[in-house]
Amino acid sequence: MLMKIIKKILPSHKYQIKCPYLMLPKRIVIHDTDCYKTAEEAIFDMTNSCEKNSFHYAVDAKEIIQGIPEGRNAWHIEKEEDNKGNFEGIAIKICYPKNDDNKFIAAEENAIELIIDILNRYNWGIDKVTKHQDYNGSYCPHKILDMGWEHFINRIKLKRIKTEPRPFIIGETVYNKDNIYLLHACKKQKNKTEKKDKNIVIKRAKELGKMFNKRFI
Repeated sequence: MLMKIIKKILPSHKYQIKCPYLMLPKRIVIHDTDCYKTAEEAIFDMTNSCEKNSFHYAVDAKEIIQGIPEGRNAWHIEKEEDNKGNFEGIAIKICYPKNDDNKFIAAEENAIELIIDILNRYNWGIDKVTKHQDYNGSYCPHKILDMGWEHFINRIKLKRIKTEPRPFIIGETVYNKDNIYLLHACKKQKNKTEKKDKNIVIKRAKELGKMFNKRFI
């Protein structure tokens, strides 16, 4: 079961440096190289650094912390030719103490839970799970690569089968430069409740449409 995600979202005045563009996510990108710190330290360092390096989630053996909204880009791949990783990828950084395999395995398990949650929310297949190496050739995530990328993917597949998909949150949104996509799903319900949910979504869509001056799909 996915643990509660701690939200320590980057202050908006730092968006211009760390996550300047709205993004419609299309994939997940996994990192674990040189992440020898806690998730909290990784998010703190990212938030307070003047450099543009950034990522959406940091995960360690005890917690998952979100630092950037999924609807904004992050700079987590250097020297990328087509920018598909930076402009389409939800970046997950797996954090662990150096030379502590037990804590790495625990952090990896938490990352798998997060990956499954994201896959289910966006209704994605396993092909949407990618690695840093796919974009610029860097040997990252090196710990996972050392143990076998296919082994990691198969663990996600197996655990996903056993996991109930998390329902969409009413009013959850994803953006691109032209539109805002409002994601909504609910269990089949009797007329009154179903209409009520629909009205909540429509109201939220109108509010956000005015706020961002965008059209809803």
